[in-house]
Amino acid sequence: MCYCKQYFNRKATQRWIDRKCKALIYKGGACHDYYLSLSDSHYSVFEFYHLTPAQKDHDWTKLRLLSWEAILQELDKYILLCANCHRIRHSRSEDFTEFDNIP
Repeated sequence: MCYCKQYFNRKATQRWIDRKCKALIYKGGACHDYYLSLSDSHYSVFEFYHLTPAQKDHDWTKLRLLSWEAILQELDKYILLCANCHRIRHSRSEDFTEFDNIP
């Protein structure tokens, strides 16, 4: 490696941020449920939600390492959500009936 470790890590981090921002723009740049926009918020607020988890080939941490064409194929299986909406969708998919009687 011809760069110092700190410089290399900064460059790699920026490359992942750029790739995520490009993917966010590809998916429309706004939360599917709440319509929070990338222009109104920070890129880190947004997450990719897979509509059918059985068809999920990669999570984002692995997906971002693939070619852009492979990323696009996988992103077509996702919708873009803000972190809050993403967590709400996951909580709805789980059974929380035991907490229904809590005031």
